Amino acid sequence: MLYLVRHGEARTDGPDNDRTLTEHGVAGVERVAEWVARADATVNEIRHSGKRRAEQTASILAARLNPASVVAISGIAPNDDPVAFAQSIADDESVMIVSHLPFLAYVVATLLGTEHAIVDFHPATVVALQHVQGGFVIDFVVHPRMG
Repeated sequence: MLYLVRHGEARTDGPDNDRTLTEHGVAGVERVAEWVARADATVNEIRHSGKRRAEQTASILAARLNPASVVAISGIAPNDDPVAFAQSIADDESVMIVSHLPFLAYVVATLLGTEHAIVDFHPATVVALQHVQGGFVIDFVVHPRMG
């Protein structure tokens, strides 16, 4: 399973890499983390972009989902190549990617074989994509107002 997560609501002040989650953002991530845990999601690793708001989001999710590791990786920043990322996903992985827009919207479109974004990634939205023969299908989408 591949879980794609947009970081929680972040402050708008300060350098981009250092922006932190707002209190509302933390609460939203906690709500979706609880929902995903109740859905019996198994996450072996959480990977984030290294930006502070993504790192905070990954930490909150990890506290509830207990992955084996949480790591910062390159290639998942807002304007990175979604096609290159999509080609790097192994069929048997169960990973969670915490990243940003527009990257996440383009990754979902790429994996589902469409040219247009089809998921509205509100802050703290989680999209679970299940591996199927020859591609991916959406298993569930959850955001803080649903959690």
